[in-house]
Formats: sequence, structure tokens, C-alpha cells
Amino acid sequence: MLILIVIGSCGSQLQATKEQDKSISKNDYVTFCNVPLNIGADSLSKLIQYKTEVRFKDDYRFSTYDRFAINKYNECLKNGIKIDDALKECQKYLLTKLGSHVYCNYLYLMFNTISITDSKNVTLCFGFSLPNLRTNTKSIWADSLLDEWAICFYLPYQEDGKLVINYPVLPNCTKSIDCGFIFSKQMAVDTLYKSNFLKKGDTFTTELSEDFQFWRCTKKSSGSENVVLVNIYSGLISLVKLSQGVD
Repeated sequence: MLILIVIGSCGSQLQATKEQDKSISKNDYVTFCNVPLNIGADSLSKLIQYKTEVRFKDDYRFSTYDRFAINKYNECLKNGIKIDDALKECQKYLLTKLGSHVYCNYLYLMFNTISITDSKNVTLCFGFSLPNLRTNTKSIWADSLLDEWAICFYLPYQEDGKLVINYPVLPNCTKSIDCGFIFSKQMAVDTLYKSNFLKKGDTFTTELSEDFQFWRCTKKSSGSENVVLVNIYSGLISLVKLSQGVD
């Protein structure tokens, strides 16, 4: 079990000790998790705040995030939202789908990991550095050169206090240390240039599909959109290109 003691907010001191958690297999050789297991949302929010302050202490763009995570956690409590129970369930789901190696090494905390809207709906979002998918752009929130995505759990507000969680679709990474991913975003784009779907000067966007199966490339031209999918595991290009009018 990971025990975190966080003192204060500005100039916080963080002490951490780790014992083997029964939910992590001894064969995984995990020594530390970027998103700690078995701690409350209160401690997690303080850890997020500490990491944000340390990481962006010289970056004015993030100066307004002072106590953001802690304030959002307190808002959840004020509205009767079972944020601790939600965190436990979300972590359980992440471990089941990703496996402890991917969970501990490729998930990371962001300043807005805990968010709540004016309608009292809550999101728990974790950054995900996609294993094996190299990029030349360094992450803002994680020290990696890997493609990124956000894994978000949605908690629609319930007046009776019942905990309802909408779970995201996740890849099954328990049988492969890198989730089996092979084709990065840049590799997918390069493939589309080679196939002549993309040409120099084209305007396009490339996003990961919600099921982590494809890179979806949307090319805009002459008032229409052409969409093609590149398989993240095989690099195969979908045979079907969707076209639709664009205002």
C-alpha cells in the first residue's frame, strides 16, 4: 500500500513510502506508480497540487492553477459526491484493463484530473502515454516522448447521492507490455502520404479513435471532409472513405 503524507500547499513537502500492494502481481516488478493506489481523493488532490506547483513554478501560463485540484475535491464533497468511492472504482477498472505495468508506468496525473461542472457533473481524467508510440513532441504533463491521450470517467450528478460512473472503452493491455500498439500518429500520417491519401499542402487532423483501435485522419478540401482510418496495431488503411459536405 502506498502511503502519502502531504503537508501544506505552497512549498509542500511530500513523503512517500511503498509496500507491496496485493492488487499488483509480483511478476510485474513495479516499484512505483505515477498514479498512487489505495489513497483517498483528498491525498490525491494534494499530490496533484504539489506536482503542478513543482512542475510549473516558473511558467506563468499555469499560475492560475493554484489549489485547483484541492478546490475541485472540496466542491465534490460539498455536493455530496462520493469521490473517494469513485476513485477506487476507476482505479480498479484501469488495473483490470491495462494491467499493473501499464497502469503504473504510463498513466499520469494532470491538474484537472478531478473536475466538476456548474451542473455538478464530475470527471476523473488521467493522462495516458501510449506505450511504444514515439513522438518528437515532449508532453506538457509527463516526461515522455510518447503520443498522449486522456482517459476520462464521467460521473453524472445524482440528487440521491448514488454513485454512477460512465466507463471509457480501454485497450486490453494485460497480455502485452506495450498494449500491442505499433503505429504512432506520425507513422500513420506517413503511411497516408505514401498511399497518396494525403498530399503536400493538405489540411487535415489526426485523432485516436475512442476504442484505441485506429488513428482517424480527416482531410478537408473543397467544402467536404474525407475520413480514413489507420489501424494502430497493423497500420492497415480502411477501405472505406467517408465524405460529407462541410459548411
